[in-house]
Amino acid sequence: MLDSLRHSRAFTLLELLIVIAIIAILIALSLVALRGGLQRANEVRCLANLRQQLVGLTIMRAQQDDLIPIIAVEFDGAGKPRSLWKEFQRDWSAAVGQEPMRTVDGVFDSFGRQIWEVGPPWKCPGDRPGTRDDQFDPAYSVAEVSQTSYIYWPASYAFSALIRGVEHRAVQGFITRFWDADPRKEVLRDQNWFHRSGTRTFGNYGFIDGSAGSARLSPEDGREWVLRLVAARNAIPGTRPPGL
Repeated sequence: MLDSLRHSRAFTLLELLIVIAIIAILIALSLVALRGGLQRANEVRCLANLRQQLVGLTIMRAQQDDLIPIIAVEFDGAGKPRSLWKEFQRDWSAAVGQEPMRTVDGVFDSFGRQIWEVGPPWKCPGDRPGTRDDQFDPAYSVAEVSQTSYIYWPASYAFSALIRGVEHRAVQGFITRFWDADPRKEVLRDQNWFHRSGTRTFGNYGFIDGSAGSARLSPEDGREWVLRLVAARNAIPGTRPPGL
């Protein structure tokens, strides 16, 4: 027995290197599969966030005579406009059934912006720490600066009409008619640029019918839709408040 062991052949260096290389390849393949599974899981969670937010918007719309909710604007004594985003988000959180997002007392980013504590459904699971510029604020995600990972498009297009002094309900009616006329245009979108390099950009969309998924408009159709919306918005009669 001992004699046979003495004469057994040991592994050569080349064989050991081959075995190590095979193990490394298997580990790499496993990591790729794991990363792909994590990305798919994050995308599912992102879509769930969008659907949850859409439920809240539907509730808010029902409370506002079936008009799509928009963020109000108020003016100070000098006529300077201020977006009532916090109030809108508070109402949206209540409709969704979540606590409102909270500021982190005394913590600001490099630009002096307040840092917020952001969680689901307002923060996309694909977000990564750091701002769009790696040299600024590596401890925080952009979502924790701007309060949400998702864009609510009707609010974006309504704001300029509101600061021209157009009555809030008139702008709401205009926005509602435009989106109801073509439900292919999303009302919510995951903001791709929050995902850092090396991560998948989901590009998920939420629609007025409460569904969420991929884009329904081609890039060309989307640009045409936006041009028509902007032209129609700019044609709304209204006067500028003093000081603007």
